[in-house]
Amino acid sequence: MSELQPTQSPLLKQYLERVDALFRDATQWCQRRWLEVEVRPHSLNEEREGEYEVPSLRISRDGTLLGKLIPKASDVIAGDGLVTLIGAVNFHHLVFYGEYDPGFKSATIVTDQHGRALRARVTRRVEEEGWYWIESRVRRAVLVDEALFIDLLADVSGYDLQ
Repeated sequence: MSELQPTQSPLLKQYLERVDALFRDATQWCQRRWLEVEVRPHSLNEEREGEYEVPSLRISRDGTLLGKLIPKASDVIAGDGLVTLIGAVNFHHLVFYGEYDPGFKSATIVTDQHGRALRARVTRRVEEEGWYWIESRVRRAVLVDEALFIDLLADVSGYDLQ
């Protein structure tokens, strides 16, 4: 689905392949529920990669837009790519976690208590490579599958999709 250009870095090429795989899955999941999926071009401009074009997905039912799946970044803090699911009432970020490395998925947080530095996991439950939705209140990563994707799409759109 992505336009691969000959000057792509290995990081960008890998990100675009991961986005393509997510979009293929999302398209199948939506089509099983008789939802329409349209691929549209989207431009990204990242400091490391420069400007490039990626696909985005528009998901609708009977002509009503339910949500858009839009790539946002090939490289993010404590992750290996970011895609956002956006609808009329909400949005959710999906983060790709590649090779599992618990040390990489943590950060140093400075607290207000005597300026002590605490090391805390950015996420929990990342056990395999894939796209994850992060439950923000408990920083728990949930691997995106068909049921979760449809639940997230229902949440961003405000429509019952079951």
